[in-house]
Amino acid sequence: MVTAVPASPSSQLCAAGTSLKSLPAVVNDRFFILDYNEGISGPRNIGGLEKFAKYLRAVRP
Repeated sequence: MVTAVPASPSSQLCAAGTSLKSLPAVVNDRFFILDYNEGISGPRNIGGLEKFAKYLRAVRP
């Protein structure tokens, strides 16, 4: 089971930007936190993508 953790610093930063504050992720405070090493090219990238896919399946309506 994947649970979404509120990303307050990220959401506050996005909410401060006028062009981003109406995005559903900002309005609903739904962010997926990806470790830096999982997001760059390398062996951990696959693990990060698998975690993200699992998250997306869990939040899909």
